[in-house]
Amino acid sequence: MMIRVRLRRFRADPGKYLSRARRRPVRITGGVGDDLVLLSIGEYERLKSFDTRRVYRPADLPDDLRAALEVAKAPAWTARYNHEVEHGLSSESRE
Repeated sequence: MMIRVRLRRFRADPGKYLSRARRRPVRITGGVGDDLVLLSIGEYERLKSFDTRRVYRPADLPDDLRAALEVAKAPAWTARYNHEVEHGLSSESRE
């Protein structure tokens, strides 16, 4: 279970919550904008290990992915955007 703490309380005793974050996540609420979550590096790395996405430059694309892209067909609904490719972007949309 995640520990919840208001920002004001966190600021009053950050060491307490830094120590607790080593055991389980601490959700810091009540600040401006979105809540924050404080995690141990071990938990962060564990969660990050589930993200298997990769980014490639075209020149570095593995052969199997390149071959798959060459035969892939775009879904029919994407045809509504063909004009953007066929006519290029207008000068207004480039700014």
